[in-house]
Amino acid sequence: MALRVLVTGGAGFIGSHVTKELAHRGHETVIVDDFSSGRIDSLSDILDSKRIQIIRGDIRERRVVENCTKYVDSIVHLAAKTNIPASIEYPRETMDVNVNGTANLVSACADREVDTFVLASSCAVYGEAQRLPIPEKHPLDPLSPYATSKVLAERECAEKMRERGLRSISLRLFNVYGGRTGNGGEGNVVNTFARKIVEGETPIIYGDGNQTRDFIHVDDVTQAICNILESSPLEGVCNLGTGISTTINGLAQKMTSITGSNSRTPQHVGSRFGDVRHSQADTALMTKALAFVPRTNLEEGLSRVLGIHKRAADPSGYFKYDSAKRNPGNVGLELSSL
Repeated sequence: MALRVLVTGGAGFIGSHVTKELAHRGHETVIVDDFSSGRIDSLSDILDSKRIQIIRGDIRERRVVENCTKYVDSIVHLAAKTNIPASIEYPRETMDVNVNGTANLVSACADREVDTFVLASSCAVYGEAQRLPIPEKHPLDPLSPYATSKVLAERECAEKMRERGLRSISLRLFNVYGGRTGNGGEGNVVNTFARKIVEGETPIIYGDGNQTRDFIHVDDVTQAICNILESSPLEGVCNLGTGISTTINGLAQKMTSITGSNSRTPQHVGSRFGDVRHSQADTALMTKALAFVPRTNLEEGLSRVLGIHKRAADPSGYFKYDSAKRNPGNVGLELSSL
């Protein structure tokens, strides 16, 4: 059965992938995005789809939320301020978008009895790992305003939806990477390294590089989200990662090896406040309750990202979009502001 799904932040990194997959599966999608970091060209290959409606708006505005939640079956909430250093510098804005914006959506969702609310949360809620791999029952110890905002957003979803007997799922995403990464989450280290390696620049590593991360490809995250909407009975919180840890030094070495380049040795600089030392997902619940196993191994995923950056050297490979035009050409796109 075809669904009508609202994807907040649908022109962003993960959002654009989710929107494309939903369209591929025959579902209708309403996208709301303020385009502060999302890009219309990330949706270039589906702009002519009549199943897509794009609304320019801010989820902190009640009027926007009331309009975009009409007649939808499910919500995938991806709109957020995700940059940890920026959240430390501008905590109020992070809290406003990630907590108040989420509260607006959850209230509208509950009022309209929308069946399913999927929140993109983060492994950052755990803070420093007391044990590895990290299970969902691990104590929460957020170390940044961003992480705190996700704890509060999870709570908002669980409490409001439970009151109405509706389903909410908070996916604690580990380090998501892939093409079209924005300028936010930690998964962006992959794209940063890729650009520097391809351009022959020196990669920068914060700290000694022995810190570990669990990198999961955006295609796998997309498949998991779409499966939740279509068939999975999963509720509550669930980790979404691979269960495999990789050091940042190891990441740089893998990427250099894939390209066969003589890239410069990474430069180490001081550690960043708010960065955890080790991160690795316990995937038992994901495998059992969600019946999902990531398919993209790290080497394959890194090769894809490096290929994107290599092709970017050819300007003709870019989708051209005039930001002054809200409807780029003769395409079946509704891009409205609320």
